[in-house]
Amino acid sequence: MSQIYTLPTKEEMASLRQEIRHMEVALDALRESIINAQKLADDMQKDIYRKQARIAPIRRVPMDVLSLVFIACSQGQWNAPQVIGAVCRLWRNVLFSTPRAWAYVRLDGLGVTQRQRWMKRSGVVGVHALTNGWISSPVVGADRIRCDLLTTLSVSSDEQSWLGLLDGYFPQLKTLKLASQGAYTGPQPLDRALYRNLLDRDFFPSLKELHLIELSLSGAFLFKGKELPSLEELVFARPKGNAWIQIMEDAAPSLASVGLWLGPQNSLKGDDKPPVICLPRLTHLTFIIEGSPFIGTSDFRFPVDISTPRLRSYHEWTSMLVTSPVHQDVASVSEAFIDSNSSQIDLSQFGSLERLTISLYCEHSCSDALRRLDHWEVRHLQYISVVDELGIASMDTLRKTQEHHKLAGRCWELLQVKSFIIKYREAST
Repeated sequence: MSQIYTLPTKEEMASLRQEIRHMEVALDALRESIINAQKLADDMQKDIYRKQARIAPIRRVPMDVLSLVFIACSQGQWNAPQVIGAVCRLWRNVLFSTPRAWAYVRLDGLGVTQRQRWMKRSGVVGVHALTNGWISSPVVGADRIRCDLLTTLSVSSDEQSWLGLLDGYFPQLKTLKLASQGAYTGPQPLDRALYRNLLDRDFFPSLKELHLIELSLSGAFLFKGKELPSLEELVFARPKGNAWIQIMEDAAPSLASVGLWLGPQNSLKGDDKPPVICLPRLTHLTFIIEGSPFIGTSDFRFPVDISTPRLRSYHEWTSMLVTSPVHQDVASVSEAFIDSNSSQIDLSQFGSLERLTISLYCEHSCSDALRRLDHWEVRHLQYISVVDELGIASMDTLRKTQEHHKLAGRCWELLQVKSFIIKYREAST
């Protein structure tokens, strides 16, 4: 301690400075050796990764199997080829030789040259295209994206843009999904001499499925007329008003599947009677009925009366409604899907029901629905599935599952079904 607080002599000062310089040199050398050692370790680790990659199982997968994996990964994933192709040269080569991996293209996310290159790589495979409607040129405009290859087209834009985006010949297009981001404001077809319907069968000879999301009253005029293709599936989601009914009537002779997502704004008013639409080929019918705190099922009047002799599958979901009456004749239905809000319907109306699936969205609705099964009398019911959409993490798992399976066992005995399954979704965290 005395050396610290004692003033060093001149000789000691010189000696200490010399020692400090030697120590600094040694410390620099030690740090440099550490850096070199770390660099050597990093290079060695990279070499290990390269050698592990060479013996990895994915390297031993045949190219045709790898191609099938890429096709599966690309289903509905608009940027999948870009992600897959960035992994390694082998994957890029396999990807370039797999046209079906390029079957999904987002038009408004690519430039003209990129779109042309993407479509070229898809070869002659049918393409599913998506656009928000703000691409620089129309779908069949100057860049010509080869609409002859399109099998599915999804458009989300204002209805005014539909006229330009669909101005062409689509020989292979089977599915068209149009989501309205703004009402049609142009002249109505009745006010001007339009030469053809927006979806004239001469320009869409293969179209089978049409989905219209939030269609406006004015936009519905774009589809009126007897020139519609022979549609097999028609879906309306949250339409404005009831002008969509005319489109259904025009497409009625060929429809096999209809989906309706309706809300209070679609309920009949006053003493109006719903029009009767005969759908001779209809087999699948889906309802999503959206309520509000101000309108219940007893107040909601269904805007259309569907007549069909062939109905086989009936889906119904409700929102914020106390009860859910069956809205159509379901005597011929063999398969039904309902949610917990719909579980109070009288299933005795389903005289031919064989399969029933109940989706539950309330913590106590599983027990309620299972208890309610005791009172249902459906002679042909053979298969029941109860799906808890909330997940078992939302409840006391052991106690609730034991209670549910006890109720299921009793229902199994009473109803004498062949299969009774309770499924629990994984709860979101």
